[in-house]
Parts: sequence; structure tokens; C-alpha cells
Amino acid sequence: MSTDMIAETEPHLDLSKVGNDAEFLMEHLAKRYEETLLPQMMDEDLPAGVERGLRVLVRQLARAQADLFVMKSAVLGRDRLALTQDWDYVDPLRAQFDALGTDMAAMGPAAFGTYVLKPDESMLGFGWHETEQKGSSSWRWSGPAREAGIYLPNIAQTPCKLVLVFDVLSRDVLPTGDFLTVDGAPVAHELTWSGDLSGRIAIDLASDSPSFLLGISLARTVSPEKLGIGQDKRPLGLCLRRIRFEVA
Repeated sequence: MSTDMIAETEPHLDLSKVGNDAEFLMEHLAKRYEETLLPQMMDEDLPAGVERGLRVLVRQLARAQADLFVMKSAVLGRDRLALTQDWDYVDPLRAQFDALGTDMAAMGPAAFGTYVLKPDESMLGFGWHETEQKGSSSWRWSGPAREAGIYLPNIAQTPCKLVLVFDVLSRDVLPTGDFLTVDGAPVAHELTWSGDLSGRIAIDLASDSPSFLLGISLARTVSPEKLGIGQDKRPLGLCLRRIRFEVA
């Protein structure tokens, strides 16, 4: 899986935006790490001083993890592997997500009932167009290929529902059978439509790995221009609005 992550993700990290100091990549990796950890540590009963201190510590931890990832990538190269203290080889990208999953596991599965991740520039994967945003909302369209994937930290660390909240331009973008995989293994899904072109897809997630690859294989992609509903010429598949982890 590490080899696949390196080969598939490298063209989609948009390293042209990084520059010599890798500021772009570090900023967005740190943002994802901070947004994932912080809600699990906040409580309305915490004294103001303690809350401020926790926010500072989590922000520093998030930045440190992102810095380490980028430094490993720069020193080792995207096609090289890092040797861990247990004499196992892992690539820097996998190490970043394993670290986040391990930290979430330490908090225990009872830390939350539902957790939501927003698609943004820190979403690592392949087969996605750039992030689009309006106000506080962000979303990403898959495309131009039918296949796409997302590397996710295993936030729940316990069996749960993984829910994708999505839009499509046409319902026939979605295949009639199963089209999702977890680490390459096909998984059954529940599809619920909340509108003509909006809905949610739920799968039972039972992975005990700190991170996993969610694969998506659509029937087709199509552009708004071809459908006669806009001037956008990009082939679009699934518009990902939210990723939800729901613990029973």
C-alpha cells in the first residue's frame, strides 16, 4: 500500500505551489491535523486558561507533524522509504496519517459520537479537482478520470459508519453495483438520496489500521457544458461535501 500511495499521490499534491520552503504543504497538513484533534480535547467546562493552553499545544503538535512529513519527503525523496525504530519501512505520507490515527486512538472511541471532515487542500488522494469554496463551505469534485481515492486517518479506531455526503450532475454517474473499496477490498454501501442530485453513501468501517485508502470507481464523469447546464468544461464525477465518522 505504501508503494501505491507514493505512486498515486505524488502528481496530486500540487507541489508547484509549495516553493523552496514547502510552506503550502505544511500549512494544509497542519490544518487537517489540528482540525481533527482539537474538537476531541475541548470541553465547555474547561477553564479559559486551560482551553487556550490546549489550543496552543495542539497547534504546535500539528505544525510539528506537518514539518516532519515535509522534511522526510525532502530528504528522502518521494520514491524512498523511511526506516522506523521497529525496523519497518514506511513512506512519509503513510507516517503522517498513522500518527494522526494513533493520536485519535489514544483518546479512546468514546471521545466522540460523530466527527466530520471537510474536503479542502489538505485532503490527500488522487483523482480530484482543486478545492472550491463559498463562505465557510468547501467541496471537491472527482475527475477527470472515473477513479478517485482519499487517504483518511482512522479517527474512530472502532467499528463505525463512514458516510460521504455528496452531489452529482447526473445520477447515472454512480454505478448500479458496489463501487467503493477500503485498502483495495470491495465494500458494500447504503445509498440514500436526499434530493434529485444530492445524497449520502454509508459503509461499515471495521479497519483497525491507523489510516486507510477509500477508493471510488464511478460509471462515468461528465461536464456541465456537455449537459447544457453551464460553461464548465471539466469532466466531473462525485462532488464530496462532507466525510462523517458515526460511532453507534
